[in-house]
Amino acid sequence: NWLSNDKGILVTNTDVTIDPFSFSGAIGSSGNDAGVRYQGGDLVITNSYFHDNQDGLLANADPNGSVTIKNSEFANNGIGDGRTHNIYVNEIGSLNISDSYFHDVAEGNEIKSRAYSTTVTNSRIFDNNSTSSYSIDIPNGGVATITGNTIEQGPNGHNSNIISFGVEGNLHPNSSMTVSGNTFVND
Repeated sequence: NWLSNDKGILVTNTDVTIDPFSFSGAIGSSGNDAGVRYQGGDLVITNSYFHDNQDGLLANADPNGSVTIKNSEFANNGIGDGRTHNIYVNEIGSLNISDSYFHDVAEGNEIKSRAYSTTVTNSRIFDNNSTSSYSIDIPNGGVATITGNTIEQGPNGHNSNIISFGVEGNLHPNSSMTVSGNTFVND
């Protein structure tokens, strides 16, 4: 289904809580439509399922905004061009992910965050047989905390690195990364 707004199934411009919902089939002519397109405010997603979209969640920049994801699943998003992902947040204040499951992205990243603060805890991130890139990509740094996760990079991934931090330069102030208590498997 082509979306007439060419953004997403749900477009948020203010504080929104989503619990529980399923988002599937976001397809638009831009090739970058999302189950949810965040444009500002504080977004909280719990107990939800995002699958088979061009992007699962796509967030515009809002340095004062936040995205919180709990107990949710992101699967089979992306169109295989390397520019679509299960989750992609631009420069927002914070991205907080806990107790969630990310898997089988098509060519892109399971989680891509340009947020000033990114926290991923107690989650499962599995590429399985997908053609993923990074499991977690934090290209501009920031304060990142990756703890208590199980991350498995599949055999068909197009990038041998599992986590990427600060590789695009233009680092956020006070950038630092803490990675602890995780289990990593590289197939």
